[in-house]
Amino acid sequence: MGAYVPRLKNQRKPHRPPSIKRQERQKYYNTSMWHKLRALKLEQACYLCEDCLDPNTVNEDGSYGEKITEATDVHHMLSFAEKGLSEAERQRRFCDIDNLVCLCRYHHLLRHGLIKDKNRKGDIDNEKGDL
Repeated sequence: MGAYVPRLKNQRKPHRPPSIKRQERQKYYNTSMWHKLRALKLEQACYLCEDCLDPNTVNEDGSYGEKITEATDVHHMLSFAEKGLSEAERQRRFCDIDNLVCLCRYHHLLRHGLIKDKNRKGDIDNEKGDL
């Protein structure tokens, strides 16, 4: 075992290789089919964040819905990477355009539980995971 070396306050963490789960998901995202499906979904949503437009959703600035924000991410509502799914079900979820939602970066991170909605009381009940 090596000697302890303290990290400086602003020093970056050492590079960590992507998890196996992330590597498996990337196989799907690196396909031309995904790029076409993503572009089609963004076009359908007029490149707008669907959560920002929802009157029942709290936006980053604390307002409720009907905010015009550019969608930069496309999110699977039902994960295709869930444990125990058959390959056929995984493909169905991945390719189903009705299982996709266009989101701004804030709402995408919120859906993954990677940030907390400071405007909402109580805990967030979103699916957890890395992007």
